[in-house]
Amino acid sequence: MIDPAMAEDLTISQSHSTWQLDATLLVFEPFRTMVSHHLQQRLRKLQGRYQRNLIKLGRLPRVQLPLQLQAVTELIHSLNSLWQDIQLVSHWVKNDSANEWLAAFLGKDTTEAAHQLAQKELQPLLSILLHHATIRTMEKTAVVVRQSEHAGNAYLLLAGQACALQVKEKALFRQRPEQHPWYQRLKQNLLPSQWVERRDTRRYDAAQQVTVAQGRDSYLRIPDLTEAHQPGTPEPKLLETGELFGAVAALQHSPHYRTIVVTSEQAILLEIRWQGVRQLARFDRGFRQFLDEQYRRHRLPALLQQQPILLGLNKSQLEHLATVAELDSYGAMDWKSVSDQNSDQRKSRIEQSEPLIIKEGDYANAVIFIRAGYARKSKAYGHSERALDYLRQGDSYGFQEVLGGIQLRSQQVSELSEAHLPRYSCTIRAVGYTDIIRIPARELEKVLAANKASTPPEAPQPAALPPSQQHELLVHEASDLLEFFIDQRFIYGTQTMLINLDRCTGCDDCVRACASVHDQNPRFIRHGHQHGGFMVANACMQCSDPLCLDGCPTGAIYMNNAGTVVINDDICVGCSTCADNCPFDNIQMVKIVDEHGKPVHANDHQGKLVPQLKATKCDMCTGQLNRPACELACPHDALRRVDIHQVEKIRDWLA
Repeated sequence: MIDPAMAEDLTISQSHSTWQLDATLLVFEPFRTMVSHHLQQRLRKLQGRYQRNLIKLGRLPRVQLPLQLQAVTELIHSLNSLWQDIQLVSHWVKNDSANEWLAAFLGKDTTEAAHQLAQKELQPLLSILLHHATIRTMEKTAVVVRQSEHAGNAYLLLAGQACALQVKEKALFRQRPEQHPWYQRLKQNLLPSQWVERRDTRRYDAAQQVTVAQGRDSYLRIPDLTEAHQPGTPEPKLLETGELFGAVAALQHSPHYRTIVVTSEQAILLEIRWQGVRQLARFDRGFRQFLDEQYRRHRLPALLQQQPILLGLNKSQLEHLATVAELDSYGAMDWKSVSDQNSDQRKSRIEQSEPLIIKEGDYANAVIFIRAGYARKSKAYGHSERALDYLRQGDSYGFQEVLGGIQLRSQQVSELSEAHLPRYSCTIRAVGYTDIIRIPARELEKVLAANKASTPPEAPQPAALPPSQQHELLVHEASDLLEFFIDQRFIYGTQTMLINLDRCTGCDDCVRACASVHDQNPRFIRHGHQHGGFMVANACMQCSDPLCLDGCPTGAIYMNNAGTVVINDDICVGCSTCADNCPFDNIQMVKIVDEHGKPVHANDHQGKLVPQLKATKCDMCTGQLNRPACELACPHDALRRVDIHQVEKIRDWLA
């Protein structure tokens, strides 16, 4: 809770329902807890440095005087500064309820030394909030997050109330992937529109009744929660001021379980992007432990249960593995591709941008699961590495090696030499940011030993190949394809458009077919990265971890039950958030016209009349009888929509 006296003293600004994002945010939970944890940790470090310097000072006169007299003077000065810092931090830790640390941070009624120390210690936390958080004000019935939506943000309820519940899909304006009526398809072919991006604007009426259009601060409303509540689901759960929600889902970039709707007349929320949640977890170990505990309790057992090697384990055994599992994070959030063709430079780039998770040849002491992100699986080849595969969310590595060690010990080999120890056969590197779950081999062995009856058969062993064939496997064309897909980050795609340049004649039948079913405007550009004899065209790849969904204020862009990312044109407000988030530039903003070909306009956030924009992208011809139209229209089988994970299949088609 906020200390009323402190809040008044700090004059937290709330004028016209607009809160200023500034240092006053630090008085809110969980930031107060973060500050408290940080100061306690800082105090321990300061005291450690102080003691080391005392010891150092005691030894200096004997071994270095008189030559190091200046060093002794500087050390004593440093010691005095340290002691002053220890006193201040110790005072703040013991009296944190008085918010003196925040007063010092803001320079209110404190000494200059205290102000400088507080600025130094708390500036990183405020910097995270300033870069990755924003204040949102929403009215009653506003939808904050939507169920089944990939989480991109976490929210802290600063004022007001909300409730969590499951609602009917139609309340969120989501459409099922059903085929369009036959008469609509017939009209589309026989009477094509003479205008590009024509819309029947009458259908926007229903959406406009429940949409508050304010650019990127827009939101959807559910006026009648009783009517929208999904029958047979749990009763709505009330959320009070100070509650943080969506942080675990944002960290993992996984779907929300429930829809959050504002129930008070007005609610003020701190919206924190997933990048900010990750940095907050790094800033405060306690916050990270809280998130990890939530993940272990609610999501990790379900992930373990899906692993074939763990089938047959009971609930308590899965919970035990979830308890002993170690959660680690690797890599950065920056989007970097590896484009150097020089092998030495390329290896250096990979080593710098893709942190090592597992090194080939190391002792296999754990099995890892990919919790979020992607990882490169490679093998040493000369002085470099060759990619063999990549791991994505839910994939695992190390079972084969760990099971080999377990079987060896079960045979009670009398003398286990260094050569008998199980070792990893591949190197695993983080591609971008990667969160992993590491289960120690000894714990896995205990669980499997206690559950022998349900232990699955031995993991298939790769057939032993002569050295010459192994060499051929490493330099296989599939490896070259993998290197390209991983380096350019195309591994996100599940329906990537590939064009075989040896077969393509440039007839543009694919483009015309796409335009004919999409308002006379094709949803892709026959242009893109080329590698060997094929091209990755600029078309939505239907990413398995779609970043374009992050931050859509009305939930207009979402992943349907078929795994296709689609845009509901009715509630798209044209804010371009999705287009900005797409790292492949595969979403275009277009101006629309009405049934008579007249431009459609809307008011911007300043009240000016501007052309109405809508986001458009490839939707895999959802609703069409035969799809995708581009692939079916190609007379030379030069265009395919492929899952990048099926590299062998792609290689065979390109051959």
